[in-house]
Amino acid sequence: MISFHYYSGKRHLCLFSTPPPNCLFETGDASAGLQRYGRFDVIHARSVLQGIKDYAALCADVAQVLNRRGVFISLEGDAGLYDKNKVKYGPQKEGDPDFSWSHELTMAYIEATSKRNPGFSNLTKVAGILGAAAGDPWGSIEGTTFFLPCGPYESGDEKERVAGRFMHQSVLKVPKTLQVLLLASGLDAEYVNRLSEMALDEIKNCSVINYVKVSSMESRYPRTRGV
Repeated sequence: MISFHYYSGKRHLCLFSTPPPNCLFETGDASAGLQRYGRFDVIHARSVLQGIKDYAALCADVAQVLNRRGVFISLEGDAGLYDKNKVKYGPQKEGDPDFSWSHELTMAYIEATSKRNPGFSNLTKVAGILGAAAGDPWGSIEGTTFFLPCGPYESGDEKERVAGRFMHQSVLKVPKTLQVLLLASGLDAEYVNRLSEMALDEIKNCSVINYVKVSSMESRYPRTRGV
C-alpha cells in the first residue's frame, strides 16, 4: 500500500513515534511519477489537489502501478466550510449573525491556492476525471460524501465528538500555517494577522460550529488488467 497527501513545510518530516519496519515515510513530488516506488494493491491519496496541477495525469499514473484487483482511494474536502446545519456558507460579512472567521480564512486560502495552482478548481470534479481517464482503466468507480466536524461540539453524537476531537487538533494549526501563503498572494499583512487571530480564537473556543464536507472516491482496477 502507498498513501500520499499534500505536504508543505519543513524539508524533513517530524514523526512523533517510530513507524514499524515495513512502513516508510518519504517527501517527494507525486506528479513526477509513482513507478519508481513499485506496484501496489492499494493507493490512497488525501487532500492532494492543492499541490497537483494535472490530476488526470496522476490518476493515469496510479492506474499504471496498481496490481490486479487494486484499489485507488481518493479523499478531498469541498471548497469552503459548512455551518451548524451542514449547509454551505454563502457570501458573508463581519457582523452577520452566523459570520465565521474560519470560513473567511478558508475562502482566502482557496483564492490564494487557486492563483498558484489553477488545477485546485478540480476539487469537485474528481469523479469526472476518474471516469474520463485515458484507456478506461477502472472496472468500477464508487463515491460517497460525509461531514467532519471541526471541533468536539456538544451538539454532535458520540461518533462526531470523537472525530471532532481529532479534527480539532489539526484545525488548530491551520491559521498560523496559512499566513505565509496568504501574504505571498498579496493580501495585506494587517488583514492576514487579524484574520488568523480571529479564526484561531474561534477554533480554540468552538464558538462557531463548522463542518468540512469530504468526498471519498474508490476506483477498482479490472481483474483482467495489471499483473
